[in-house]
Amino acid sequence: MTCRIHGFRGWLALPCLLLQAVGAEWRGWWVDAFHPGIKSPTEVAQLVSHARAAHINALFVQVRKRGDAYYDSALEPKAPEISPPSFDPLAELLRLAHDTSGGQPRLDVHAWIVAYNIWNSASRQPSQPNHPYRLHPDWLTESVGGNRWDGSNYAFDPAHPQVQDHTVAVALDLVTRYDVDGLHLDYIRYNGSSWGYHPVAVRRFQRQYGRTTRPAATDAQWSQFRRDQVTALVRRIHLSAVRMKPQLRISAATITFAPGITATSQWTTSAAYREVFQDWRAWLEEGLLDLNAPMAYFRQGANGADWTAWSTFAKNHRYGRHLALGVATYLNTPTDSVRQLRSTRLPTESGGTADGMALYSYASPASDGTTFDPFREGLRSGFPGDTEPPLFEAPDRVPPMPWKDQPVEGALLGGLRGADGARVVLSGPGVRMLRADANGWFGALRVPPGEVRLTAEALGAVWMGTVRIEAGRVAEPTLWRVDGDDDGDGVTNEEELLWGTDPGAVEGEEAILIEPMLGGLQMRFPGGPAGREFVVWYRRDLGVESDWEEIFRTVTSADEAPPVVDLSPWWAPVSGGFYRVEIRWAAGGE
Repeated sequence: MTCRIHGFRGWLALPCLLLQAVGAEWRGWWVDAFHPGIKSPTEVAQLVSHARAAHINALFVQVRKRGDAYYDSALEPKAPEISPPSFDPLAELLRLAHDTSGGQPRLDVHAWIVAYNIWNSASRQPSQPNHPYRLHPDWLTESVGGNRWDGSNYAFDPAHPQVQDHTVAVALDLVTRYDVDGLHLDYIRYNGSSWGYHPVAVRRFQRQYGRTTRPAATDAQWSQFRRDQVTALVRRIHLSAVRMKPQLRISAATITFAPGITATSQWTTSAAYREVFQDWRAWLEEGLLDLNAPMAYFRQGANGADWTAWSTFAKNHRYGRHLALGVATYLNTPTDSVRQLRSTRLPTESGGTADGMALYSYASPASDGTTFDPFREGLRSGFPGDTEPPLFEAPDRVPPMPWKDQPVEGALLGGLRGADGARVVLSGPGVRMLRADANGWFGALRVPPGEVRLTAEALGAVWMGTVRIEAGRVAEPTLWRVDGDDDGDGVTNEEELLWGTDPGAVEGEEAILIEPMLGGLQMRFPGGPAGREFVVWYRRDLGVESDWEEIFRTVTSADEAPPVVDLSPWWAPVSGGFYRVEIRWAAGGE
């Protein structure tokens, strides 16, 4: 058996990618379900016509408002105001928006779902008996004082394991059965720092942190625990969805409450991070969002400085992903909205840019009573008194996403059922610490291609596994209990993983264990029956084929400790190339 393992050099610094083609920008409209928009065939046809007339190119359409569906859901009831009741608004919207016959432009359709808020009335229940609010009152979050109604909504608790499973199931049911261009997450946050006190959530927190008392709302560990719950849901939705549809674009409407910030050092003081536990800066850094749509909803006259500050922060904190700045047309006159919209096209002092804009909302184009038709015409032909060229003088296309069209990194999504909060070590190249969610799911994005190894301590045992990462794909690793023997061949899973076989099958080729260590690397070989010979070969690969050099050879005996070889002397990366190690188990031939 022969297996080859490429040298570890840490997470690779990838070349900068061209993020926006010349002449391409996001021109989005948020279309909420509280107003006319997609509730009938007439409304859908009008929406598509209006969008094309305004030279809009992307529609963020609310299809899950409060536990209801503006499509034919397999999991949640259809919204009662849809007419006729058999009408499928999302299917019709996709049919019309994607129709390019006669040269009409294609419109992107992003399915907008509200994540946690589940019902918005304290005085009446949903009319549908299968509404999730009626089926699962035991999932509702509570405040520190034991309240469930927050003044506007009832919400499911983000830390409840069944809430996480249900929300993922809703998202996947939607994206697998409809040809949507993207999934748009909203209210993907807590409703404030005093929320999240469901008894299940508190018990989970206490187990993970070894605590026995009920945490205060300002407790730092409790805050981080809640922050982790939201991030874990975004991660699992992203990885689960793009595993099935790699071109799907994951976006979120993110929080930018006043006061505005401009520097990275201010992020942890923001309401997004500190109050509602929505760490969207980290989401972008991790690659969890393909498109960030900050809801920078500010009146230009009263809060223009906050608009400018958040715009600057968002442009400077993209981490190689797209940014469409959200403008609250409903709070501003057309003149002030245009001022904010134009500023999205300007770079910051440090060179940060946006990829476009999103307007809130289709239902409310202006604060001064300007109706839809003159607002639409102003976007494409200019508003009265405006001396600049019209904002949307000609149609434009949505900018491409190079990390999807020409991917150079991969991802992984794995699960260890019941391993709530388990820490999983991902190694090769580099080392990352992953944390499983409430149901044992863990994942990582922006992983360089190649073999990686995973190790976890959970459920009273140690687990290991290896998986190959491919660019543009989500790998699905399996973790094996090291002291088990899943294929029943008398050799433990740990020994098979270390030797390079697969404990799930008799045949297989996986990596020999390589462990990072200070100053270099070391390789541990498994013990076992006598006569097993291990040979380590080395060569320098600088883009041309080079000769292999034998650097280590050993034959094991039954009673000796597993051999260890220090690879540090051969581990000195040089510019332009890699070191590579070939391992042979020579007993019985290669």
